[in-house]
Amino acid sequence: MKSLINILSRVGIKFILCCVFIFNYIELISQTDLIFNNGVGDGIYTSGGTGAGTIGAIYHWSNVGTESGVTIDAEIEIKSIFGGAILTTIDGSSSPQDWEPQISGPNTTDGNSYGIEFEVRFKDQSTGLPYSLGSFLSQTIDVDGGGTGSALREFTTFNSPSSYVLENPTLISASIVSGGIMLKSGESLYPGISITATEYIASCTYSSTSSFKVTCGVIAEGGSCSGNRLFSLNFRDVVTFTEPVGVLPVELASFQAENIGSTKVLVQWETKSEKDMDFFTLERLDENKDVTVVSIVKATGESSSSIIYNCYDYNAPDDIVYYRLKQTDKYGKINFSDIISVNNRKSTNEIVRKINMMGNDVDNGETGIVILIYKNNKMVKTIQK
Repeated sequence: MKSLINILSRVGIKFILCCVFIFNYIELISQTDLIFNNGVGDGIYTSGGTGAGTIGAIYHWSNVGTESGVTIDAEIEIKSIFGGAILTTIDGSSSPQDWEPQISGPNTTDGNSYGIEFEVRFKDQSTGLPYSLGSFLSQTIDVDGGGTGSALREFTTFNSPSSYVLENPTLISASIVSGGIMLKSGESLYPGISITATEYIASCTYSSTSSFKVTCGVIAEGGSCSGNRLFSLNFRDVVTFTEPVGVLPVELASFQAENIGSTKVLVQWETKSEKDMDFFTLERLDENKDVTVVSIVKATGESSSSIIYNCYDYNAPDDIVYYRLKQTDKYGKINFSDIISVNNRKSTNEIVRKINMMGNDVDNGETGIVILIYKNNKMVKTIQK
């Protein structure tokens, strides 16, 4: 970052608050197809929780795909269960190459829901370490209801995709929820599962990530319902939308923050592309998730090139500081980035150790959750990138 500023200064370009740099290149990303088979050793419970079907339970799939010569394994963990949901099976056999969790729930009244939140993780088979895929799709198939007069509505919520696509017209409603996109059915019931029934399908894209969260469940609308529902998610570029709509206004390439002295923090984000984008709102969050608006930045709006935005927070507290990027398009649709953190402590209290969640010492090259230990024995959890 500093070298970039120096170069721009030498050629006489003034670096200003919340300025925009446009780079004339287009990054083309091919999708990696992933297959969640139902064979022996696939979709088996391996560890965690108090057994299969409980919170913390982990399931394993071997060789779900390859990228750049790396063989990729997948594991799925149950992160939460709500509304009395029960995992009937982790992977049904209706579509043998897709992941199909089946979830049942009790009688559920109007406005209430039941479901399960999962975390899907990818690993390098040879090392067992997390593997960050360049780009892949996760498509929820056959998002339907219980039929005419039924109060049952299926939903799938994807955490922080870079973009999503629906058919036009569609029978799925898309709404922004905390941290993601909720895709909910109407009352119509589709018999069977088909990748050609695109009015019941939504596709999300993920880029440069080794994991994501997805929630599958049922909402009752206008009455009571219960049911044992099969959810189908594929990770292959096989669905063709004849009239695609609903793309998120921005595809983020990066979002990061850096302490640059005193109480000042430089926050930078890069977009790979923009569509119908209006403005960004940079938000600071405290430990209670209360939000302070730092700045509102006008977006370029329409672009297929990389764009870098820079913004200063002049009043960042003397603490671990958390930021989130709120993206608003010209139609009023809103999307939120992941939350990032930066160590903005200015006190003389010295950091004496850095450890990971297992208690092992780590250095500045460690990525992920890191615990900082100060001289006064205070411990602060942060995210190191």
